[in-house]
Amino acid sequence: MSVFVREHVKRVFDRAGYGLLKLDGDRHGIVQGDGLYLTVAPYIEAAARRFSSDEATVDAILSEAVGSRPLKFDLYGGSVSVDLEGIYLPDEFIEFLKDECRETYYQAQRDVDAIFDSEDPPEGEWDEARHAYVGVADEFAAEAPEGERLFVRVLHIADQSFNAYESGEEEYDARDAADIIEGRTSHGSVEVQVHRIGPDEINLGEATSGHGSAFDANAYDPDDFDAGDADAVYAGQALSWTNDGKGAHLLDLAAEIVADEGDERLAKILKARAVELGLPALENGATEAAAPTI
Repeated sequence: MSVFVREHVKRVFDRAGYGLLKLDGDRHGIVQGDGLYLTVAPYIEAAARRFSSDEATVDAILSEAVGSRPLKFDLYGGSVSVDLEGIYLPDEFIEFLKDECRETYYQAQRDVDAIFDSEDPPEGEWDEARHAYVGVADEFAAEAPEGERLFVRVLHIADQSFNAYESGEEEYDARDAADIIEGRTSHGSVEVQVHRIGPDEINLGEATSGHGSAFDANAYDPDDFDAGDADAVYAGQALSWTNDGKGAHLLDLAAEIVADEGDERLAKILKARAVELGLPALENGATEAAAPTI
């Protein structure tokens, strides 16, 4: 389970007035509906004040809590269980806390499902070697400015390495987490695979936009370009990007990854491809080499 999930669930329960003691539930279990396994403990004084505004009632609960074992709730799938041996708190108070726990559990589960939805690539497939869901964000062939022919594949990999809370700036981090949970942002890893194509392997089609040439869509099969045979691979982990529905911002991020590795030519191709997919003009810094749609 990712640090992001643990940190977020901890915050959801903390805001509700509970300390998170234990969190289990593997990635597949959450996605398939098995759900989170949690143990939480209420902050008793705050809980008592949520339960009643009568000071005498609050004082009585706090007095009884002193002689009781620490109160803990085990949560799973919306069910709430508690071992009441050695607990002397009023039954009505216990039931009130169980209802709160149940409601908070459902909120946390919905948020965790949303986190994984933003992490999983559209139409991704399970890659056993990577132990992650992997999807092809884009793949295309293009002619670089110097005339070299390239086939480029960009992967979106769900690797759970991203953590929206890592900066420690709570307000800023909370906005990042909300963007993911509400579907505005995707996260995971990005990999760019580059294959150089020999002159006899494929025929060039018509020139496009004066920047480069598209390859004949019928002249190649993407399956012919195996990842293990790539001439270059560029990758970045623990990333996030705007979810625009077309992959434009993911391609723009791929261009930054490639540029950081010093391949400015390929970065320009990826940037141009991002523009074709809808990257706003103000975010476009280089359009010299187009990577036309196939």
